[in-house]
Amino acid sequence: MQSTNLAKTKSQIRDYLSQFLEGQELDDDRVLSSLGFTSMFSMQLILFLEREFEIEIETEDLEGKSLNTVNSIAEFLEEKKQLNGV
Repeated sequence: MQSTNLAKTKSQIRDYLSQFLEGQELDDDRVLSSLGFTSMFSMQLILFLEREFEIEIETEDLEGKSLNTVNSIAEFLEEKKQLNGV
């Protein structure tokens, strides 16, 4: 069940990110900055994640986290949902 949820989460993240890519390939392990995503975009991404996954991301949630690939973002969201009992 968890792998199904993780796959769905990754798909939602890819769908969101792909609207900003102009024909570039989005691999789950590809570093987003290599695709032209900037630190300013990170704020936009966090707002999307909060809205789409109905969570609140605090600054301390991001300490020691690297949200720079689809995989790392999806894993962060799964951890966050588990902590929130979702």
